[in-house]
Amino acid sequence: MYAVLGIVFYALLIGGAAVASNSSDSSPILGAGLGFTTLLFFAIMILLSYLLQAGIIRGALHITYGRPLDVKTFFQFDNLGAVIVASLLIGLLTGIGILLCVVPGIVFAFFAQFALYFVIDKGQSAPDAIRSSIALVNKNLGTVVLLFIAVYIAQAIGSALCGVGLLVALPVCVIATAFVYRRLLDEPVAP
Repeated sequence: MYAVLGIVFYALLIGGAAVASNSSDSSPILGAGLGFTTLLFFAIMILLSYLLQAGIIRGALHITYGRPLDVKTFFQFDNLGAVIVASLLIGLLTGIGILLCVVPGIVFAFFAQFALYFVIDKGQSAPDAIRSSIALVNKNLGTVVLLFIAVYIAQAIGSALCGVGLLVALPVCVIATAFVYRRLLDEPVAP
């Protein structure tokens, strides 16, 4: 769906730009309309990517609880607003950190990596989930660093295999992260 939306949007954008450039009376309104459409499209795509990520996390948590996994699992959200706000806050604060000096953004993203897990699993608000994630990572720094390195290596290997390996590596990495999240909270994990 994500790819289809992108193809349709770019076809419309390129077609509109071609019409505007070939028209002898191209107006600023057409250009503004294309600019607004582009911003709207990117906002929708970002929102869809947040929802996709949250759905995948929800599925991984279901697996660690030993619950049956079906398609509707990926689309059920009890607190959709908190998922969106947490995703926006993490993206914004990571972006600001990267603009400042790169390292602060990477460090923030590292410490906030479990925030969506807290939102989805524990029903926390976005700020509380970010604080909970930072506290959990800070308390278990060695384990989380090892997880980070293992996930990075698995994704690098998956990417090296012409991206096809990511079809296996990404789900395994998300489930491993959900497993570690639950273990760090001293919760039982389904075999």
